[in-house]
Amino acid sequence: MRSFNYSFLENEMFPAKLVNKLYSVAELHGRINLRKDGISDVLARIELEAINHPVSEDEYLSGLYREARARISNNYRRIDVSVDNILELYKVLTPNFHSMYDGYRNNLHPIKLPGEIKESVDFPTIHPKEISEAMHQLVNAYNEAVNNININQLLLIPCIILDFLCIRPFERGNKRMAQLLLLLLLCRNGFEVIKCVPFEEQISITKAEYDIAFKDSADNWHEGKNKYFPFIEYCLDILLLCYIELDKYKGQDAANAKKTTKTRFCYVFLAQYPGFA
Repeated sequence: MRSFNYSFLENEMFPAKLVNKLYSVAELHGRINLRKDGISDVLARIELEAINHPVSEDEYLSGLYREARARISNNYRRIDVSVDNILELYKVLTPNFHSMYDGYRNNLHPIKLPGEIKESVDFPTIHPKEISEAMHQLVNAYNEAVNNININQLLLIPCIILDFLCIRPFERGNKRMAQLLLLLLLCRNGFEVIKCVPFEEQISITKAEYDIAFKDSADNWHEGKNKYFPFIEYCLDILLLCYIELDKYKGQDAANAKKTTKTRFCYVFLAQYPGFA
């Protein structure tokens, strides 16, 4: 079975473009943190909007996601990264789900990936009987790496999300659960302003780029020879877009803060990163 070890992040030579984006996120993060107290009212309002932002055309599913997102936003300091807490969040997201495998999926449904020739190709998932052990290994590897001062959390977190998606632990809702896990990990590592932005919308808008990044990083995943860079870069792009949006609030009154439409999100994204794909 695939094992997880993120020690390679200590000494890996990263592409220059990825490093530049990492510095850009750090710069914007520091700038926003310096004036966070001055725009606290605005941040509180847009955080509420982010929590209430629909993530599905199904109002019931959106409501469940909002409940789970609010739980993380309000309690992330008390939600340790553990298998039990991931399962608890999933129960909020999908309260009627039952399984014979400790709450995980009980089938071998493959993940559909975009294909170069065919419309899509199948990415095989691990056997249901192996999911519990894989999830424990994943969480243990994360907790070991996150305490390593030589590993940058903004590089580590996308690796965890990719591996979670490749494990595909649940019957349904894995992508929504991955978004919640992304929110939790970012908040617990000092990037809590992300909860003020509906980053799920950026992910939805850039679905084609998400699919390509996932496919490129998942290649040879089962053999432990995959390259995380494409997915790390994609996650940094999403995070940058969130910080660019937050950077627009410079202490203006909440009533005057402009809302961002999907069209404007796309425009900002493509204008800032023309070579994103």
